[in-house]
Amino acid sequence: MFRSLYAFFSSMRLAIVLIVYLIGLMLVVGIWGPGALSPNALAPRSALGSVAGWISIVGSLVLVVLPVMLFALNLGVCAVSRIAKRLKSGSYFRRFGWLYTGPDLVHISILLFLLGGLLSHYGRIDGEVRLQPGEIAALNSAYMIRLEDFRIEQYKSGQAKQYISSIQVLRRSSDDQQTEIIDQADITVNNPYSLGRLKIYQRSFYTTGELASGLQAVYDPGYPAIMAGIVFFLLGLCFILAQKIRTHA
Repeated sequence: MFRSLYAFFSSMRLAIVLIVYLIGLMLVVGIWGPGALSPNALAPRSALGSVAGWISIVGSLVLVVLPVMLFALNLGVCAVSRIAKRLKSGSYFRRFGWLYTGPDLVHISILLFLLGGLLSHYGRIDGEVRLQPGEIAALNSAYMIRLEDFRIEQYKSGQAKQYISSIQVLRRSSDDQQTEIIDQADITVNNPYSLGRLKIYQRSFYTTGELASGLQAVYDPGYPAIMAGIVFFLLGLCFILAQKIRTHA
């Protein structure tokens, strides 16, 4: 039975089927947006809210989480099997043996991409607020931002060149509820402000009445895993290329 399970989870056919499925799933989300997997899309319109919620949860587990976990298990089994064979043969301990870790690093990077994707899909938090100069918006129970000034730089032709929001970051004391300014910054379209893993982006502006800035705060828990995956992936590719050059030299 163990051999049958091992053969199933290490199967190349399983990997290909899951890759094709996940690519198709990404295309669906890319074309129709995340709403394609929302309760309204997965539940009948006549269903009650609670029923729609349960259908959404089950549908999300079946359509997204289960295939991703199965693919991660497939990659993990293949990676462990390969590492065990390399350790047994002593390949890692030869001269330049560390180059043999290239495929292992690529496998690890894909696992990190999957982990980061799941964390981003289910843990991402974002919200947008419209602020006029002098107004304050709460980021969480401890931090707030105050828009000090908002201005639009223009080209000589009159076309907008840059949107600039000058903000103050305030921290609320847990004891007396007083606030203190802990930072000041200018936010532009290509220069977000970072507060830990929370990023604040310049998204839009409003001209109805007094000029106002549209700011978006985004917290993405999957970002570190994805960045680590990119590092491992590039490093693995470099090792694979270096090993092929040595082999054909």
